[in-house]
Amino acid sequence: MKLKKYEEAILQSKEDLDKQMAPARAQEQRAKLQMRLAELSIEIQGRENAVNTAASRYPLDVNSIVSNLDELDLLKRLETQLKGIAEQLFGA
Repeated sequence: MKLKKYEEAILQSKEDLDKQMAPARAQEQRAKLQMRLAELSIEIQGRENAVNTAASRYPLDVNSIVSNLDELDLLKRLETQLKGIAEQLFGA
C-alpha cells in the first residue's frame, strides 16, 4: 500500500472513502449471513432431536411434539428465507 499525499487525503470526500470500503463491508456482511445460516442449521438439528425425543417418551406428550414441530417449521422457513436473501444480495 502506498500512502496518498496528505493534501489529496484531506480533500477526499467521505463518499469516496465509503466507496473504497464497500467491497470489504459487503464481504463482512456476507460472512455474518453465512454464520447465521450455520447457527440456524444447528438449531434445526437440535429441534429435530427434540421432536424425536418427545415422540419416544412414555407417556406420550403430544403438546410437546406439536410445539417442537411448530418451532422446527418456523426455523426451516427462516432458513429458506435467509438463503433466498443471500442469493439475491450476494449471488451465493
